[in-house]
Amino acid sequence: MSRKEDKARRTDVNACLGDIRDSAAAIEEYVDGITEARFRAEPMRQDAVVRRIEIIGEAADRIMKAEPSHTVSLAGVPLTEAKLMRNKVIHEYEGVDVGLVWDTAKNDVPDLRKTVIDAIDKRQTESR
Repeated sequence: MSRKEDKARRTDVNACLGDIRDSAAAIEEYVDGITEARFRAEPMRQDAVVRRIEIIGEAADRIMKAEPSHTVSLAGVPLTEAKLMRNKVIHEYEGVDVGLVWDTAKNDVPDLRKTVIDAIDKRQTESR
């Protein structure tokens, strides 16, 4: 990907929403059918979830920068919260709260994915 294409992708709200949707789906897959105890016992699984949280938060930040009116057009998508969670896992990397990551993955991510899918659908309908 050229630098120009990379910059365009970073400011493409629809692409960022797709990244959030895809990362949320990956997180759901990573934690599906396991217990919190198993999650705590598998650092590779934790790393995979944390990485996807980072992607979600970065995509949320890019959306907020690219589309200042996001609070209206993407009502219900918790962009600020996603960015804050990303910052938390990146800047507190030496002591990431695995319980918080688990809770986020199990309780917040499924709703986030559904909300983002609805936002994508709405944007596609409006652009027709």
